[in-house]
Amino acid sequence: FRFGSAVPASRLLDTVNPDNLRFQEEVARLFNTVTFENDLKWPAIGDGSLSTVNRAVDWLKAHDIDVRGHCLLWGSYKHLPPAVRELRGDELLAACKAHVADYATRMRGKVYLWDVVNEAGSNVEVWDSIGWESFADSFRWARAADPDVKLCYNDYGIIDERPEYPAKVAQRRRVRPVDLLAGEHVDEVAG
Repeated sequence: FRFGSAVPASRLLDTVNPDNLRFQEEVARLFNTVTFENDLKWPAIGDGSLSTVNRAVDWLKAHDIDVRGHCLLWGSYKHLPPAVRELRGDELLAACKAHVADYATRMRGKVYLWDVVNEAGSNVEVWDSIGWESFADSFRWARAADPDVKLCYNDYGIIDERPEYPAKVAQRRRVRPVDLLAGEHVDEVAG
């Protein structure tokens, strides 16, 4: 089974700092999957993180560790790159679609799974602007860009003894995970 942790890509590449060297040893010893903490989130694109991610993916592959991509879309304006935060409606929809297609294509074969949508139960501004049907469409865009990657919806509190939040998530996205791809299914729902 998969056992992993969230890690910053840069810590896997440092060959000097003793703390990072120890971190690398422990990652290689303990885990068979890794999720980059922030390196694959949309706002990270502008700071050159994809180059760092690609080198970190190489390090992980050399240690037989798979990578979970987190996340393609996060529905709050604060989780968008500054250049996209002011877009609304069709312009924002086009930017979201282009981002999903671009990043899923650029990471094809490097991640075994993408968290396509993150926390749509509590981060709703983007979906309210571009339309909730785009929630399901985002999985289609990712599938078109990488037919072999697993697709996932990620959220907290989905499996919870309090039914309010899972019910809110289900109501807001108006579909069940198995219905997202019109005949296909989401490979995992994390929470």
